[in-house]
Amino acid sequence: MVRALAYRLKDQVGEGPANGYRLVTTLLDTGRDHARQLAVLYRERWEIESVFAEIKTHQRGARVVLSSKTCRG
Repeated sequence: MVRALAYRLKDQVGEGPANGYRLVTTLLDTGRDHARQLAVLYRERWEIESVFAEIKTHQRGARVVLSSKTCRG
């Protein structure tokens, strides 16, 4: 079973139209997991993922590996 949430977020400037999103989750308890809170957390998660992607692809420098190549590393 899953729960589907549809919501809109205004652009960051606040001037443009709201963007529509859908979130599908296995968090089914509407009393504990409020839709608004899940939407905010999901947006924050993707902001964090964007930062990780930026670090991995653009800010690591020339040929610097940010992960170990051995199990003990």
